[in-house]
Amino acid sequence: TNIVDREDVSFVEIHNFLRDRTRSIRQDFTYQGIRDALCIDLHEQAVRFHIDSEHRLCQEDAENFSSKQNLEQLDKCLISLREMYREHREENPHLSFEFEPEIQSYFATTHCDPRTICGLMKELP
Repeated sequence: TNIVDREDVSFVEIHNFLRDRTRSIRQDFTYQGIRDALCIDLHEQAVRFHIDSEHRLCQEDAENFSSKQNLEQLDKCLISLREMYREHREENPHLSFEFEPEIQSYFATTHCDPRTICGLMKELP
């Protein structure tokens, strides 16, 4: 069973547990300078988790779920991923990432300033 599908624990508890664990792992990657495929995969999964959490928990009281903190973590993941995609592409211009279009669309959606979106579109391969 996938941890997010457990029914014996509230999703708030699952969210808090996974948020802390993924944040800790992402920090470890940063401290150790790891930016490989595993790191990219974890960040991509974390992005989806934070989006899913925002959807599932949007009606929760502020004492149980902080949308602001969740969106901050989502933004950190998105920014890190964009940096990693760019770094890997600088090393190998023909490299592509299966989920980059999905991730870039999340970034564009969460940064709806037209100038940001225009700049983003210019960077896409």
